[in-house]
Amino acid sequence: LGGGMAAMSGQRQASRSPASGKDGRGTEPRQHDLSTELQTIARAIPENCLQTCTSTLIKVSLAASVYKALTLSVYLPPGYPAETLAADFTSHTLPDELLAKFKVAAEREAAAHLNEAQVLPVVRLIQHLLECNMLIPCWEEIKGAQKLLGENSLKLSEKHGRITALLERGGFRVEVRLGIPNEYPFAAPTLEILSSNFAPQLTDWCEAVSALLTDA
Repeated sequence: LGGGMAAMSGQRQASRSPASGKDGRGTEPRQHDLSTELQTIARAIPENCLQTCTSTLIKVSLAASVYKALTLSVYLPPGYPAETLAADFTSHTLPDELLAKFKVAAEREAAAHLNEAQVLPVVRLIQHLLECNMLIPCWEEIKGAQKLLGENSLKLSEKHGRITALLERGGFRVEVRLGIPNEYPFAAPTLEILSSNFAPQLTDWCEAVSALLTDA
């Protein structure tokens, strides 16, 4: 996957083109040639990622790690591109609820490109989301922690893969920061104690146990 799809995600801004005439004033709609779009798709997406590319269905495998992997199926309606495409996602690792959010994002992106090529902008968006959101692998765990601790209990940094939590119970408090590596859950997170009212010996013990778990 690597370089080809990574380069595509970096071209998201360039993928937006005017949807109307040559002078950019919206006076003359552009003609859309589906065969040309399919050829462009075949050139832009690496062969090992492009499973199907027909006038009704485009199927693409996208991944940013072993766990952050999915298959995007794009269905082109008879009125395409005057009608928006339909997107469907499957994954052996990512939860259905998260895939449903990808579907909403993909079809919203397609609607922004009405009357023009929609497929590559959608593919680039999804690849970008997979690469830039480091918390995707622990999405379900974060939801569970928020239910347990409260919706505002966690501070999330999706870009840097960091989760900060303030835990309080029985007069004790500790603020911790988890670092989520790109290969999570196949690689262990890091744990840093930012502050606490624990005895120094207990703080040192917690950090030592964290280091052992990280190195395991």
